[in-house]
Amino acid sequence: MTPTPPRRFWQIHLSTAIVMMFVAAGLLYMNTRPQHHVIVFAPSIPSIEHEMEFDYVVYGWPFEATQMFGLPEGILDSDAGVHVNLGFDIGFALVVTTAITFAFEWFQRRRVRP
Repeated sequence: MTPTPPRRFWQIHLSTAIVMMFVAAGLLYMNTRPQHHVIVFAPSIPSIEHEMEFDYVVYGWPFEATQMFGLPEGILDSDAGVHVNLGFDIGFALVVTTAITFAFEWFQRRRVRP
């Protein structure tokens, strides 16, 4: 009987690939789900007596990757200063999927086979 060849580095089990697929789907859902906030602006000008409310929508998790403000004139897309957070979101997703891949592969290789 010939010994089994060593496993290649990038070869993973099917169960690990399925778990990675669900993790990636969860991360995509969390990043594309809009998070609605309302900003109440109470001006200190005496001639304006009512408060103004603005709809503030944020996309991205765990960091805010993009922001959109709903103003009376229309939607203002404000991406100033949040492009760095997009890189952090991508890095976070890579770290999470890599950690889960290594954890599941470690578990699969430690499992005793009959």
